[in-house]
Parts: sequence; C-alpha cells; structure tokens
Amino acid sequence: MVAQIWGVLKNSIADKMPHCVVIDETSLQIGDMNFWFWFVIEPETRKIVFFMISRSRTNMACKKLICAMQDRWKGMVSDTEKIEHFDNYFPSRR
Repeated sequence: MVAQIWGVLKNSIADKMPHCVVIDETSLQIGDMNFWFWFVIEPETRKIVFFMISRSRTNMACKKLICAMQDRWKGMVSDTEKIEHFDNYFPSRR
C-alpha cells in the first residue's frame, strides 16, 4: 500500500521552492483519532512543496508549518500579504 501511494506521490513533489505557494489543510480521521493534513502546493503545477500532519488546527500548528518550511527552504519563505496577525511567524518582520 505504501509503495502504491509513493508511486503516485513521487511525481507530484516539487524539487524547488516556487515563487508563490498555496497553503491549505484538511482533516483526516484514522480510527477514532482526528488529524490535520497541512499541505503547501505550487498553484500552476499543483505539485506538493511541503506537507505536515498535526493533531490540531491551531495558530501554533500553522506557525510550526511555516517555520518548518523556512528551515527546509532556507530563507526562501516570506509572507506577501503583510497581515499583522502573522508578524510573529516571520522573523524578518519582528
């Protein structure tokens, strides 16, 4: 099963950070547990740039995703919306 999923996913993963991405999340229920699958995609090719699974859908989970993306893509992640709420998520805006 994992090999089948990987076979589908391996061609859907981006190999570089695009200029613009879309972040979204969806809920997953596995048995009696709920999880959130966070994914970052490149809107034109729809390739996965980054993903994360968390137990909650909170601001802290979103911050963890953004910080992990910044670690992975070494400073190539920034917020163009300039929404004040996200100031603490981006070190350059503190």
